[in-house]
Amino acid sequence: YVLFGGRKASKSMGVGRPLEWYLDRFEPDPLRYAIAVNFPENNDTELYDDEMVRRVNEELVATWGNLVNRVVSMVGRYFGGVVPEPEEGDDTDSALLASARSALDDVGASIEAVRLRAGLHRAMAAAQEVNAYLSERAPWKTAADDPGRTATTLWVALNAIAAVAVALYPYLPFTGAKVLAALGVPGAVTWEAPPVAAGHVIAELPPLYSKMELPEDDD
Repeated sequence: YVLFGGRKASKSMGVGRPLEWYLDRFEPDPLRYAIAVNFPENNDTELYDDEMVRRVNEELVATWGNLVNRVVSMVGRYFGGVVPEPEEGDDTDSALLASARSALDDVGASIEAVRLRAGLHRAMAAAQEVNAYLSERAPWKTAADDPGRTATTLWVALNAIAAVAVALYPYLPFTGAKVLAALGVPGAVTWEAPPVAAGHVIAELPPLYSKMELPEDDD
């Protein structure tokens, strides 16, 4: 059960806030994330508004939202918004793409086993791997002297992001659809890593999320 103040949530008893209260104040995907990352599976879970806000801001916004924004921004800055043609990649590039594909298998298995939090954690771990890859490759440093390496780095990152967007889609369908559409992934989402083609012009993609803040009212 979901607990508020140690008591089982109950609309009729006035324990906890109704879902409508949250829907009126927050965007759907951050709210879905906050619920999914705390959702009870085998044990009761106490929900705290400030903890939900913290996790959205420190995890969803900082890890996934910023990742998508920074890669799309760098493609715009260095390649005019066009997905670059990669050179032959190395083992590090291949390892990231393989890990992103593996995340789809792991998340799918977790969802089928109704281990929703585990699936979400695995998908977010995959996003963190892309961030680590970017920190190692530092395309902002190679852009001037090695455009080929920069092109490969950003192409790999975009393809990994597309796979992570699919892995997160059951949890974040609204922003997931925006990411995939911007990257040129057409039609219905299928449970596989979609290719992001070189030469595709990335559609305008504003930041996915803004920081969540608790409203001052408690009504």
